[in-house]
Amino acid sequence: MAPAGLPVAPWIAAGRRTAGAVSLWQLALALVVLSPWSAWAVTIDFDDLEAGFCIPSPQCSPSPGMVLSDDLLNMGVVFGRPGESAGVAVIDGTRVKLGPSSFPNTIVGLNAAGDIPSNFTGSIFFGFFSPGGTPTVSDSVSFTLGDGGGDSDNFEIRAYGLDDQMLTSFIRPVDPNDVGRFPVEVWVDGIHRIEIERLVGNGTQFGYSLDDLTFEHTEPGLHSMPEPSTWLMLLSGLAGGWALRRFARRG
Repeated sequence: MAPAGLPVAPWIAAGRRTAGAVSLWQLALALVVLSPWSAWAVTIDFDDLEAGFCIPSPQCSPSPGMVLSDDLLNMGVVFGRPGESAGVAVIDGTRVKLGPSSFPNTIVGLNAAGDIPSNFTGSIFFGFFSPGGTPTVSDSVSFTLGDGGGDSDNFEIRAYGLDDQMLTSFIRPVDPNDVGRFPVEVWVDGIHRIEIERLVGNGTQFGYSLDDLTFEHTEPGLHSMPEPSTWLMLLSGLAGGWALRRFARRG
């Protein structure tokens, strides 16, 4: 109780008037459920998928079990692009020196006919969708590129939005003395699809693979488990509200 003659701080008075009117846990639930956007991180290392191997000389046809197009739609990603690529093939990374990040599997690009081009040089395309097939976006995408040719390859990475407008494009160079795994990160709002193209190097033709794909899947109106940072902000707010309520009651 404030001493006689002294005004009560407005924020304490407000706490008294609203104490008990709305449960803090009801407020927390509303913040989670009513949020118009929700996001969760997805990482795919391809190691638990069926893999195989063939020598693309000049090209080879992977077995159907090796091919991924919309097979991982439940995880939010679709591989390939109509007229350019039929998807990707999961190959046994222990049988080819393409530098997978995690063993045994990695993926390589297919051409429009569904074949692995000569020396694994096919471009890789993938886009983000909900399990129901609704186009979605990501604000961060990362993966590793494995190059095993010992040549000065350059990889062009392009990101596009839902309106098919290019958001960003950059070149990832590979030094001939630095063959192995090369991390790539793309940070830009509203990424719907990614294209990876191997540019002509120093005359050699050996290609590349992709591994450890990670993205933050975001879909408007789809409510999922919030990210840890979201929970931290929510719990901090609840703790502050609880302390304010106790202080108001003591007053």
